[in-house]
Amino acid sequence: MRQSRIVRLIVCAVLVYMAGAGYAKDKKAPQNDPSAALNDLLQTMTPVKDAATDDQIRQYFQFSRVIEDYKVAWMSGVDKNRARSAPYLPDSYFADVKTEIQDTDLTPAFTVWFKHTVSRELMDKVLDAYLKLGKNFPGSPMCTEIGKAQAPMGDQWSQLTLLLARQVIAKVNMADKSKIDEARAKYAAEHPGWREGAQ
Repeated sequence: MRQSRIVRLIVCAVLVYMAGAGYAKDKKAPQNDPSAALNDLLQTMTPVKDAATDDQIRQYFQFSRVIEDYKVAWMSGVDKNRARSAPYLPDSYFADVKTEIQDTDLTPAFTVWFKHTVSRELMDKVLDAYLKLGKNFPGSPMCTEIGKAQAPMGDQWSQLTLLLARQVIAKVNMADKSKIDEARAKYAAEHPGWREGAQ
């Protein structure tokens, strides 16, 4: 579960960065409020019958460190895909993105997701397996079982991670607007003939 999830997170991190670069490049494109879109999506994620409890999910987060691992993969994706961004974005912009990622509280959204996909009975078995197996839990039968429970909702997971990404990028772009505009103007002055979005 944990290892396969991290692979998905790295893919998500790529999407995160591309979304951020596109937003910074095109100031005229209409932007929907990512926070509102995220809240709308979470509202559609109704809990499964007899869903995992808040306490169970908190314990799972502690055992699996899924949130910490998610953020590490996300920030790594920012670095790996930096070349796809607008060429004028300064180092401080990427540092601000990673800081915002680190400061973002993912627990509420992730809790909704787990209630939407994992029952209390299954989570009880998963936690019991974690207590017995510790670091050997990934790849175990119960790791496979929780993965199977969440797999049918993969499209919603992708939507959730992308909206979390857009929310972070929107916050940074708003906070760094003056910095971005200044860097864009300087780059344009130093590269005659350069046009926004041109390859």
